[in-house]
Amino acid sequence: MAKRIIIALSLVIFFILLPKGLEAASLYLSPSSGSYTVGSSFSVSLGVNTDGVAINSAQATVSFPNDILEVSGVSSAGIFTLWPVTPTFSNATGTVTFAGGLPTPGYTGSAGTIITISFNTKVAGTANVTIGGGSVLANDGLGTNVLTSQGSGSYIVKAAAEPEPEPEPEPDLDLPDALTITSSTHPEQSLWYAKADTEFEWNRQDGVVGFSYAFDDQPTTTPDRIRDGTDTNASYTGTGDGIWYFHVRAQNEDGWGSAGHYKVQIDTIPPLPFEIDLLDGKRTTKTSPRLSFETTDETSGLHHYDLIVDNDQPIGIDVGETTPYTLSELALGGHSVVALAYDQANNSSQAGNSFTIFSSDEQSPVVIDEDIPEAELPALAKTLKKIEEALPEPIQQIIEQIGETIQRLRQNKVVTNTIDNIIEPLITTTAIITATGVAATTATAQFANILYLFFRFGYFWLLPVSLGKRRKSWGVVFDSITGRPVPRAVVRIFTREFNKLKESQITDKEGRFGFLIDKGVYYATVTCPGYIFPSHILKTAAISQFDNIYRGDTMDIKEKTEGILSINIPIDPNRRAVSQKRLSWLRFANILGVIIEKLNVPLLVGGTILSWVSIIIEPKLGNYLMLGLYAVLITLRFIISRRLGRSYGLVTDKNSGDAIDQAIVRTYNADTGSISSTRVTNSKGQFNALLSPGKYYLVIIKPGYFTFQSKPVSVSKRRGYIRFTAELKPTKIKEPLAGLEGDVDIHLEDMPITTDDEQNKTGQPPTEPSAKTTTVKKVSVKNQDVFKPPELITPKKSQPQIKKGSKK
Repeated sequence: MAKRIIIALSLVIFFILLPKGLEAASLYLSPSSGSYTVGSSFSVSLGVNTDGVAINSAQATVSFPNDILEVSGVSSAGIFTLWPVTPTFSNATGTVTFAGGLPTPGYTGSAGTIITISFNTKVAGTANVTIGGGSVLANDGLGTNVLTSQGSGSYIVKAAAEPEPEPEPEPDLDLPDALTITSSTHPEQSLWYAKADTEFEWNRQDGVVGFSYAFDDQPTTTPDRIRDGTDTNASYTGTGDGIWYFHVRAQNEDGWGSAGHYKVQIDTIPPLPFEIDLLDGKRTTKTSPRLSFETTDETSGLHHYDLIVDNDQPIGIDVGETTPYTLSELALGGHSVVALAYDQANNSSQAGNSFTIFSSDEQSPVVIDEDIPEAELPALAKTLKKIEEALPEPIQQIIEQIGETIQRLRQNKVVTNTIDNIIEPLITTTAIITATGVAATTATAQFANILYLFFRFGYFWLLPVSLGKRRKSWGVVFDSITGRPVPRAVVRIFTREFNKLKESQITDKEGRFGFLIDKGVYYATVTCPGYIFPSHILKTAAISQFDNIYRGDTMDIKEKTEGILSINIPIDPNRRAVSQKRLSWLRFANILGVIIEKLNVPLLVGGTILSWVSIIIEPKLGNYLMLGLYAVLITLRFIISRRLGRSYGLVTDKNSGDAIDQAIVRTYNADTGSISSTRVTNSKGQFNALLSPGKYYLVIIKPGYFTFQSKPVSVSKRRGYIRFTAELKPTKIKEPLAGLEGDVDIHLEDMPITTDDEQNKTGQPPTEPSAKTTTVKKVSVKNQDVFKPPELITPKKSQPQIKKGSKK
């Protein structure tokens, strides 16, 4: 009995003294799941979690489905260093076995890797891997098995994806080489030229079927893959100043080759205006006077100066050596100097001046004081002074105003020499004749009667000047000496605020040009080989067949004067081709013309007032007729000077009536079918169509609207413009027909197009085609409608206008 009690107490004490957490270790697989494809490899680690108990050995058998997986190797790198049973595997039985351990103090942890198994996948399926026959012994000196659980893993093996076929190697392509480009108008790429029209040529290689080209301000542009033609040349007109690049590439049966490039440098604007300063004055005793002159060129830069002294041979001067410049020794007397500044494109602007070299022994000109005693005046001056004192005060005021006008004319440097050599002798002779005639009169009243007759009937002398010119709806550039129109002159309009080029045009064979001008402040320039602008010869319209003369002044365009700018611009031919005698006569004629212009309005107003006064004093039929005649003249003057009627075309929306801007307006010759001009409407829907006499029709294109074509319109020499209103019908089409590629279904049917004449007659566009209704083709392309002019090929690109067979 006592023995049993001792055994029972021993068991109780054993269980009481047993360490907490014993038999809490577990074996596991990591990762415990995964998805792999057939033919791939993956690794699984077998680890132990001791749950705080120190262990010193473990063993187990890992089983796997050998029809799905196979082991390629087992790694023993882990927590054990002793291997009673080295880790081995058998793909035949689908097992991996091991038994390992480590010395005291053993291992304590939750992630102790024992072995790592490498698997290869064989076929698709689910592979369940298990751990069995395992034991984990505690490091307690008793070899207690503390294993409580053995984990497992499940791995999905999927069939491998179909491998993508290897791309077939591209065949070797024989693409065209980069083309060699030349230019007959701009043969050297490094030089500047004063030519706005450009022409390009290039070589053709064997097998080439077409070319694509472009013209812009970028040096490395690659033209698109749309064929522009088969010709080996292209030309552009009206190109702006600056550096431009032409690009072209060729196409053969293998595709498009690389692009060739060609640079052109254009400068058509001369250097800025300048003056010659006389550092030693207009009159000097120095026989080698000093000059100072300088200017700049904004586009190509200055190249050199030429200095011409007394119409002698030009002297070349480098840039930077003109301030100051000392002349060679000159003889006593008057001299003239003309400086010409040339830019890199050989454009030139000039300035002139004159001076006198006198001996130091000569006396300076004497300035005569106005208040000289009467006793010291010459006999002729005494007579004129008495006549002046006898005249009524109003007449004296008129004479005084005329004197002030003459004084301002004398202060003009350009006409000083002419006045000294021609006008003063003429004035002296006239004064003698006038004095003799006045002395013959017996009373001041008779002289007043002469003035009365002059003011009442004097305007009739000026009728050819006042009413003999009809204002045109366009401007003309003409020779200031011959009055003949100058063709192919470049007219440019600049904004005064920023000196920004607004538009440029080239005059036609009749010297005409026309600009649509909005409200603002502008100025114009003209360049033409062999001519100089502004004119220093023609200064008044009184001696010209043209009115509204422009000589480089600022133009302030108000709202009521917006529209076509109808200024007439004289330009001077090279003065070396004009005799000095003719220049002197033209200068005198200019002075006379200025006087006539200043007398024009006073004589008209004075004649009208005096005729009205005559009726009050003596109401006779003749006086009434005279007043009526002046009323007719005033009316005619108002009609002639009124604002011109509409001299432009207009494009509007047919539905809303709103103006359409940025619409492309092309004018075609109705007889030849060739394009005459291309314009783009401004913000008010207006376009300028200045044309030579003939028959034309218009084609108007605007994205979002049906293409519009007019019936033929006749343009006379007197009319000059197409004053046409086109109403465009909106459409959902956003892209033009040009450029469509591939197979498309096209159906054609006749559609009526509204013309300006029919709308003017009925007020509504025609609903059915008639003999007076122009028709175009309605083209259905993939369920979309667009309109195309009959028998008309619209150029695909619309940069500067080009000649026939060339790309825009």
